[in-house]
Amino acid sequence: IKTVYVQHGGLLGTAIIPKNDFFLSKTDFLFTYSKENKFINKNNNIIPTGNIELLKKINLRSNEGKKFSKILYISDGNSLHTSIKRKMTDISLFHIQKKILNFLWSLNKYEISYRPWFHKLEKTGIINHIKENLRAVKIENITSIHSQISRNDLIITDSASVINLYKSLIASKHVFFIYDEKVITYSKKFLNDLKKVAIVAKNIKEIDVILKNIKNEKIFNVLN
Repeated sequence: IKTVYVQHGGLLGTAIIPKNDFFLSKTDFLFTYSKENKFINKNNNIIPTGNIELLKKINLRSNEGKKFSKILYISDGNSLHTSIKRKMTDISLFHIQKKILNFLWSLNKYEISYRPWFHKLEKTGIINHIKENLRAVKIENITSIHSQISRNDLIITDSASVINLYKSLIASKHVFFIYDEKVITYSKKFLNDLKKVAIVAKNIKEIDVILKNIKNEKIFNVLN
């Protein structure tokens, strides 16, 4: 019996993930978003199919103006029992999200929505913080994520698998992507290409610079 691996996240071929080697070694064919590269050892068995889910959503494309008024934060998270090594810990995510959401809320000029990770629908630290201190921030996790993306102008995400990043880019949205350089290693080519179409921060220092640019509205020059 032949086995097939169907790519469902954005990391295959873009980042060094040790567990991928295990999964790929057990399959006969790989259905992937794109062509082979040095991050995948089984190049002969790769069949590029694209991302079927995102191809269905191309009609969400829209032409955005230079400025934005609606911001959506799409959160990453971990399972109830373990942390995946490619992801930031929940406490790290909490501090980063609290910092960004507090800042954006303090500007009093944006309509802000927050989408929790699907395993974190119950009350967590950041959700409690939003409800108690940032009541104008809308917590939304039932609506289709594609619909959410289409209604917002700037998408901020710390989702390590980068699939939400791809969903936002294919909808022609402005994107602010956050990751921790100490936790995950993306390929240089991937990051170089990404920085041409999105704002990228790999640590708190870079996040602070970007937030300062948002406050001064210099961010619009970068986004466009």
